[in-house]
Amino acid sequence: MPKEETIQTMKIRNVIGEKEDLPKLNPRASLSSRIRSLLLKVTGVPQLTHLYGTFEPNKILTLDSGENVILSLFSDGTYLYAGTHTSPGKIVKIDLSTFTKVSTLTFDSGENNIEDLFSDGTYLYAGLVTSPGKIVKIDLSTFTKVSTLTLAAGEDNADNLFSDGTYLYAGLYTSPGKIVKIDLSTFTKVSTLTLAAGEDNTYSLFSDGTYLYAGMNYGAGAGRIVKIDLSTFTKVSTLILSSSPLENSPMNLFSDGTYLYAGLYTTPGKIVKIDLSTFTKVSTLTFSAGINFVFSLFSDGTYLYAGLGGAPGRISRQYIIPTTDLYKRKIDLINEQTHTGIYYTYPPNAAGVTITSAAGAYTKGAYTEIIPVDTILTQYFITGVTLSNLTVNTDYELDIATGLAASEVIIATVSHKTDNTNLAHECLFPVPIKISSNTRISARSSDGTGSLTSIVKIRYKT
Repeated sequence: MPKEETIQTMKIRNVIGEKEDLPKLNPRASLSSRIRSLLLKVTGVPQLTHLYGTFEPNKILTLDSGENVILSLFSDGTYLYAGTHTSPGKIVKIDLSTFTKVSTLTFDSGENNIEDLFSDGTYLYAGLVTSPGKIVKIDLSTFTKVSTLTLAAGEDNADNLFSDGTYLYAGLYTSPGKIVKIDLSTFTKVSTLTLAAGEDNTYSLFSDGTYLYAGMNYGAGAGRIVKIDLSTFTKVSTLILSSSPLENSPMNLFSDGTYLYAGLYTTPGKIVKIDLSTFTKVSTLTFSAGINFVFSLFSDGTYLYAGLGGAPGRISRQYIIPTTDLYKRKIDLINEQTHTGIYYTYPPNAAGVTITSAAGAYTKGAYTEIIPVDTILTQYFITGVTLSNLTVNTDYELDIATGLAASEVIIATVSHKTDNTNLAHECLFPVPIKISSNTRISARSSDGTGSLTSIVKIRYKT
């Protein structure tokens, strides 16, 4: 019998239950059913369990006295930044590797209530609840304030921020709601979009590179999410959430490239999952009693972090998982893909893309684009990666991510240790990773030496 200690020791929970609840190897069971049973029992891979699991609270970090109500979160992949609802506002810097606090930046008098955070990789931007609204620019390398942009009269309460790499968009808490477009190169305002009557109080923003999504309040009624065409900066359509049970006030939005997640201002807190391809709701996660008000969301590709109400503030860390489970379509899809489709590499018939690590051992370098947006026009599956030109005997690690520049979400991490020079390493994934059409793929690396290069090609199939 294969060993089962890994799953039993980890005590990983999923929609199936504990290890003892896995299906038995009934000789009358179908082949696909037996494969589903064996996948966890034979491999004992925790990641495989969480691929088919569900949201599961994992750890709560309690901040210091005076660091109250976490209204905003953002991460650069190494640190998580948490903005507080205080006067003046504060930003708490958290080490993701240990999930512990590093330091706190306190703003100037009158720069109150940090409603949202966003970063372009060099600077962190903080939207403030003031009249008129203000946006603070912070240097990440020194974790100090650079400057403050004050908006026009009537453009109050910069509740949320998002950037496409060229412009920063600020959603305002006004009636009707407004969205301000800001040029990042000059840190000045370009224009303002005013939404329709009833589409009040722009609580949240997120963009997939083509559209900007805005979470709106509607009094005591169901919340709304507005879809905006970035090329014209005009509204496309509006999605109205449930009125019974009530799903109001989408305080924050985040996307993994396939789904949009909306954190709601409810008791208990809720997170709504939305299919981006159809712009329709898929499901709703409701927290336990007493865990209220999902003020903010952020994902590093493995976990979804939720900033919650309360004094002191709380941060929930949960697995972010597809809703398909181990017993349904996912394995059937894998079996089907084993026999159909065509395998490719990217770049095709050309040298791979050079990825350079940062200076210093085990320090992630900047993301480098491998597959540009709008290149692969159909849904596809990444089956693995090839690394070559590994010229130094050391450990190499590569993060693969989806998303636009400065909005990357890690979908896989692979590693390799060389014991000779100029080697190549091929990593094939046990479970192909589904990627939506037109998705940008990038990668970054680290190694045991620092400032080393590797050449990367993506293996995928249609």
